[in-house]
Formats: sequence, structure tokens, C-alpha cells
Amino acid sequence: MNVTVQNLPKSTIKLLFTVSPAEIDQTYQKVLADVAKDVELPGFRKGKAPVELVKEKADPQKLANETVKELVTTYYPQAVKEKALNPIITPKIEFDDFERSKDFTFSATTAIRPILTIGDYRAELAKLYAKRIAEQEKTPADNKQAEYVHITPADVIDAIIAVTTVELPDMLVEDEVSKMLSRLVTQVQAVKLTIDDYLKSINKTVDDLRGDYAKSATRTITGEMALGDVAAKENITVDESEVDATIEAAGDPKLKERYAQNPLEKTYIRAIIAKNKLIWKLAEETEAAGKEKDAQ
Repeated sequence: MNVTVQNLPKSTIKLLFTVSPAEIDQTYQKVLADVAKDVELPGFRKGKAPVELVKEKADPQKLANETVKELVTTYYPQAVKEKALNPIITPKIEFDDFERSKDFTFSATTAIRPILTIGDYRAELAKLYAKRIAEQEKTPADNKQAEYVHITPADVIDAIIAVTTVELPDMLVEDEVSKMLSRLVTQVQAVKLTIDDYLKSINKTVDDLRGDYAKSATRTITGEMALGDVAAKENITVDESEVDATIEAAGDPKLKERYAQNPLEKTYIRAIIAKNKLIWKLAEETEAAGKEKDAQ
């Protein structure tokens, strides 16, 4: 197998594969052997029929499809490892014709994590806090004390996003939009409506909805990535005991068993905890600094 990597705009990469006929045949024989295990032919017990006889009876197109699938699922992960890539989304696979006697070429387009440029989020939060103090002072009858002005989690997220610059991979945004649309379809069907009915009720087209979802997806993805980067910059740490306590608090035995069997999945929980700790840390520090300045 030969593979080359093309670097495309917006942290998108395209892997181009060429698989030789010898490698194709090796994979084809494996697929044929796997198919033979489940085949029952007259005069033979299940899985005991000769491979050549199974080949004669099997659907050639099905064997070809399974061979292509096996080639992709074998060589794509292998190439990712060899090239030290870290894709963040399922690849889009494309290929033309498949013939066992010729080189098989296919491509896998995916995305890697983009580089974020994050500005002075502390200054952004300080500016927001000062603005709220100024607004408060306009209504002295209600409140004059800075201790009643608070920075919310949403404020912290908004501030970080406001100072973040990033070019997200189009396919990453499109993938999130597709998930959002899928969830919407499920919700709409649950109340016995069609998507057309729903779109008419909000006076929008599918393109309008996709546009709205694309903006929302861009903001969500940017926020998640930026929070992760800032948490690392701020040296936010999460103890194993905090992760275990969070899983325990969910009160779901199946969830607890799942994480016990797959420790790597705890990474997701750890990331959520780290982001929450970061948000409250920045909120508290902004309020403390603001009150100190106001008291001077």
C-alpha cells in the first residue's frame, strides 16, 4: 500500500491510497474465508463448504463491496498511525472503479484539530465587569455595591469566544449541522409533525435552517476547543477522584460499569470537569479583581 497526504485549507487533509493487486487479492481471500464461515451448502455443514465452491455461489458484487470495505478499514487506520496524524472526524471515503486485477485507488478526506489564536480573555471579562458596574451605578436606588455584580458561566464562555480566532474545517461544521438536523427530525416526528410543517411554522427554508445551525455549530465547536486550550494554559488539573465522583453522582450502574471497562472514555468526563473548573475560576477571579478595583 502506498499513501500520500495532501494538506488542504482549514486544517483539512486528504489521504490518497494506492493498493496493489497482490494486496487486494490477499484481502479478497480473507473476505471470502469469512463469508464461507456462515455459508450452508447442500452436503456440507455450516462453514465447512470449500472456499472455491462458496465463491461460485456467492454474489460477486457483495464480495467486491466487502473487499473494498475491508481495504479501507485496514489501510486508513494504518496510514493514520504511520503518518502520525490525529484526525478529529470520521473520514469521507471516495473511490472510482474497483477491479481485483488492477491497482485500487481511494481517498480519505478528514480534518485535524485547527490552531486557535486566543486573545486576552481576562481583559475581556474585566471590561464586561466594569460595564456592569457602570450600569449599576446609574440606578443607585437599587444597588451601589459591586458585590452584587456577578460574572456567569455564559459570560466566561462568551468572553473566550470573543477573543478567539480560528478557521474551522468545513466538514467538521457540516458534520455538527447534520447531527443537529437529525436531532430536530427526531423531535419533530415525536410530536407527529413533518419537517415541512415545522419549517412553515417558523417561516424558514431548509437552507435558512442550515445557515442558522452552521452559525450555532461554529460557535459551539469554537467554544469547546477554546475552553480546552485555556484550561491547559491555566494549568487546570482534574484528579481521578473527581472523575469517579462525577460518574458516581450520575447514579447509573451501567454508566459506571462502562467507564470501569473503558478507562479511556473517562477522558471525556475529565475534559468537562476541567472546563467547568476553568469557568468558575475565571468568574471568581474577575469578580474579586473588580471588587478590589472598585474599593480603591
